[in-house]
Formats: sequence, C-alpha cells, structure tokens
Amino acid sequence: LPQVQGMHLHSLGTAHGPWPLFNASKNGLHPSAVYWGLRVLRDSLLPNVLASKVQSRNDAKSIGGHDVRAAIMTDNAKQNYAVWAVNRSGIASKLSLIIPALSGKSLSSRFSFVSDANKKSNNYAVANNVSPQKIEVTVSFDALGHAEVELPPYSVSALQISFK
Repeated sequence: LPQVQGMHLHSLGTAHGPWPLFNASKNGLHPSAVYWGLRVLRDSLLPNVLASKVQSRNDAKSIGGHDVRAAIMTDNAKQNYAVWAVNRSGIASKLSLIIPALSGKSLSSRFSFVSDANKKSNNYAVANNVSPQKIEVTVSFDALGHAEVELPPYSVSALQISFK
C-alpha cells in the first residue's frame, strides 16, 4: 500500500521523526520499538496470507475503531502457520482462532511479541526499554479448530504454529 511505503520511507529519513526505525544517542544508533515490532512480524512471515475475519471491541477508543487486528499465513504445504496480531488496548486481550485444519491438535508453538503496559514506552532514552520476547506456548485446538491465545497489552505479536 502506498501509505505503508510512505511510513517506511518516513521512518528511514530521520532518527527524530514519530516512527523512526533507529534512535540516536551519544552511544550511536539503537533499534526503536517500531523496529522490534516489525522484526517480530518479519521473523514469522510465510508466503500465503489466508482469508480471515477479525472482530474486535474498541475499549481503547482508538481512532481505527478496534483493539485487535490480526492476519494469518501458511506455507505451501499448510504445515506451518503464522498469526500476526496487534493489540492496541492497555489490557491483555484474548485472540480467538479458528483453523479447521488444526482441529483436535495440541501444538507447541513459538510466541514472539513486543509489549509494554505503558503505551508511552519507547526506546528513545533507554535502548532496550521495549524489546522482543520469545516464549514457547502450547496451543490446543478443539474439535472445531478453535483455540485462544492471550495478547499482551499494547503489543505486536507473532504466533508460529507447526505440525510437521
């Protein structure tokens, strides 16, 4: 999208803009919270984006009219799935997934995210104030392919599911 391309060009143009990828300090450049959020997503990228439906409340009263947005991807063999999610709310939110191909499976998955309960947190003054976290979680899908994952507050998250 032109808007996304414009945002990325803007972020590369200065270390002092509203969404820089790197922040400057007396010790040199260090990754911003925006950079880490994009990195979490990039590390889990898969080639096929699946059609999905997202419903969300707007408890955060964000301009976009939603708390959570998500997308799901898979590889060509449909053996690996990735779920990208953004939680704009200051409280943890449940992400409800329905993936019929995973019905009845309980899978160890990698959950990576960038989060801080303070929405004004950033990496301007402290280089590692907001940084990626990676944990292993078990995601259990019921007979209909339904599972839930908890998204941290103010987070960018990626869930990697594999059933090879």
